[in-house]
Amino acid sequence: GGGEFDLLVGTARPWTLAAGQIVPIVIATSVMRLASWAPTTWVFFLTIISVTTGAVASLAATRRRALWLRAHWTRAELFRHVESSFWRYDCYTLGVLLLLLVAIGDSLSLPTRVLAFGMGLLALGTILSTYIGLIVTARIGWRDAALAVVVILALMRTAFLASSPTTPTLTVVAYEIGLGALALFVRELARRRWSRLDWMLCRPELGVRAAS
Repeated sequence: GGGEFDLLVGTARPWTLAAGQIVPIVIATSVMRLASWAPTTWVFFLTIISVTTGAVASLAATRRRALWLRAHWTRAELFRHVESSFWRYDCYTLGVLLLLLVAIGDSLSLPTRVLAFGMGLLALGTILSTYIGLIVTARIGWRDAALAVVVILALMRTAFLASSPTTPTLTVVAYEIGLGALALFVRELARRRWSRLDWMLCRPELGVRAAS
């Protein structure tokens, strides 16, 4: 699936990752059942999986070098195309995660409230991880690393609160709204990075993989 642009970006085969998530999730669920961890860790575990799906976005800038030489786009237009490509890619991986959340969560007799908050959390985790990856257009500085740590900690904290039956609903809603605002901030940061993208500073793909 996908076209030439998706092939260069690395998003031409979204089903590879989407389907690949099923096996580790099923194995982890079996372990959780045996250890009676499922009610408190299920949403937490899936949130971690949703974050890892955006890792490929960190290679987006370095893979655009060849495309930049062939397409007559501005940097802003290039970012819009890249963003659209990853949105299509994320729809597959997120769709599988949501189906697994509802199907397995229902079999574990998780409360409807937890499943509802979990769906929003998985979407936010996927979006945030994708834009965190898109801000990597050069050497990874301490600010980028600190931002990534803050995002992950915020997601983990929200997952913990959403899984607890004693957490007030308004508290979880407030946390997810805060994550939504954080996603808008990170998206704007990525857009600005791409608007002044310098191909001389863009790291080779092997260097980005090593840093990750």
